[in-house]
Amino acid sequence: SYYGTGIKNLVDKAVIAYGNKHKIKEVMLDCDKDNLGSAKTMQALGGKLTKEYYDENVKCLLQQYVIDVNESVEKYKNFYLHV
Repeated sequence: SYYGTGIKNLVDKAVIAYGNKHKIKEVMLDCDKDNLGSAKTMQALGGKLTKEYYDENVKCLLQQYVIDVNESVEKYKNFYLHV
C-alpha cells in the first residue's frame, strides 16, 4: 500500500504542472472524504471545496476541490522549477 507515502502530493503537483504547461486555468480533483491527508494536500495547493457527493461506483462520500493553477504554481514555484 502507498497510503501515507506522499504519492498523492506528488501526483497533485504533477497535475498542476501539466495544467500550467497546457495553459489550463483550473483543475478539479476528488478524494474520499475520510482521506484527510488527500484533503489537506489539495487545500495546501489552494484547493477550494466545491461539493461533496456520494459516488456509487466507489461506494463512498467524495469531496471535490477546484485548484487555481496559476495561484498554486506561484505558491510552489520552487517545486515547479524542477518539474
